[in-house]
Amino acid sequence: MQFTEFFLLATSAYYRGAMGILLVYDVTDESSFNNIRNWIRNIEQHASDNVNKILVGNKADMDESKRAVPTAKGQALADEYGIKFFETSAKTNLNVEQVFFSIAKDIKQRLSETDTKAEVNTILLLFFVIIRFRVNYFLSPCILVVLTS
Repeated sequence: MQFTEFFLLATSAYYRGAMGILLVYDVTDESSFNNIRNWIRNIEQHASDNVNKILVGNKADMDESKRAVPTAKGQALADEYGIKFFETSAKTNLNVEQVFFSIAKDIKQRLSETDTKAEVNTILLLFFVIIRFRVNYFLSPCILVVLTS
């Protein structure tokens, strides 16, 4: 089995329990943006239908001359799929906190609407950190616990 096939099989197991997914691309790398559609197809195939998703363009702090994906293009893709869109900078912390609060709030709202008897006090988010090393991609599942009042 090739690494790519193994990687896709492993990620599908993570999708099943995910409540929220952040789709992150690098605004200086158009190929990472173009791969978002592939990730969305994987999500549609393996995740629950109502999983919350947010599209995130990272490295928004970079000089405009290095930008390969305009903000409007990211927003248009998010609009096409009916999901929220943020541009962030992990380096300067621009909008990073807002992204996590936004997806946590959306999940809490969805869970509250689907089961009005249950009070949602804890939300468990499973998201992926995808690190690209040359040709190979490695998956690191990360868990964020958000406690709400």
